[in-house]
Amino acid sequence: MENKLDKVKRILAQYKQLHLLDFVGALTIEEIENLLNQFESIDFEKMRSLYQGSVSNGKEKLSNHRDISPIHCDVLNNYNELKQKKFLEIGESVLGMGKIAVVTMAGGQGTRLGHKGPKGTFNIGYPINKTLFQLQNERLKSLSEKYKRWIPWYIMTSGEAHEDTIKYFECNNYFGYEKREVFFFQQGALPMLSFDGKILLKEKNEIYFGPDGNGSVFHSLKRSGALEDMTNKGIEWVFFTGIDNALVKMADPIFVGYAINSDVNAASKSVPKKHPEERAGVFCLKESKPSIVEYSEIPEELIRMSNANGQLLFGDVNILVHLFRISELHKIAEEGLPYHTVVKNAACIDRNGKKVEVSSYKYESFIFDAFKVLDRVAILQVVREMEFAPIKNKVGEDSPETAVRQLIQLERI
Repeated sequence: MENKLDKVKRILAQYKQLHLLDFVGALTIEEIENLLNQFESIDFEKMRSLYQGSVSNGKEKLSNHRDISPIHCDVLNNYNELKQKKFLEIGESVLGMGKIAVVTMAGGQGTRLGHKGPKGTFNIGYPINKTLFQLQNERLKSLSEKYKRWIPWYIMTSGEAHEDTIKYFECNNYFGYEKREVFFFQQGALPMLSFDGKILLKEKNEIYFGPDGNGSVFHSLKRSGALEDMTNKGIEWVFFTGIDNALVKMADPIFVGYAINSDVNAASKSVPKKHPEERAGVFCLKESKPSIVEYSEIPEELIRMSNANGQLLFGDVNILVHLFRISELHKIAEEGLPYHTVVKNAACIDRNGKKVEVSSYKYESFIFDAFKVLDRVAILQVVREMEFAPIKNKVGEDSPETAVRQLIQLERI
């Protein structure tokens, strides 16, 4: 009977990946077993197809005006007080009935901030001295107390961050949040590939896996049982956000009410661009479907185009705040989303067993691709200074310092 190692060798030979076993002779039995177990999670046919797409398509780039066009965005401040009050009442009613769940996508590490550990455990600094997880926790806790029911909170981690994230919450007693209402689940991961299609080794007994993008949240929710848990709890709408934004309004009732009043299947928040050259993804119509185009993909001639009022035609920045009907999540999770090729530097093991840094292909799906399969999507532009303070850089723009300054100005300590 074919043993496990022989079976792996046969599969690797078929897909020209035998180099992954180059160092088996120098590994312990336990390390060999660990390596062989990693192969079970790899769909080699899928990886071959993704690589062929990378080679044939090259870097995705929008080349002409026909690819994209401006999208309509509603502006919250253009609604009068009576209308905004109506949105609030609708949202509060749904929250009060326990129909809202929250998903925080928090798989990243705090490396760029000089922080060792999951980004959500990063303390944003004096005088606030709270972590990003703590800020989100306190806002959800406040809402839960106001509406007299816990809002189910689903936190997506990565393989690298999962155990540390759970340990962090346990060590802090969930900051007073109801433990039974916090559900941790992991996003997917795909092997990183060299430019000649070879799967990379991170260590001699470890495949180099990379998180497969925030778009994997839908499939990960289903695979982990989180989506079933939501359904069993009677959830109707799911609020999604990332971990970077220190000003995010968790499960914002006005936003929820706006989406329900607009009779849509999904809604997103945007903020105006600071200036035409801001390095941020913006909302648009792509092939007549709602989408987001990254700053690196938008044609130069479109960046500064404006309407008669002087407003940028492509000036609504994606702040990673989305709302979906749960029925749509089931559909998206079943159909899946396309993968995009991203070029990343990877510190990997070369054929001589030495650690080297190479350019590689990483494959990611993006949450906004889900809009393409939905019938009705609405976008609500909100005030940047009140709702968007991303922490991406250690110093300068979009840093802890700028976020703390905004929080203090809003007295959200």
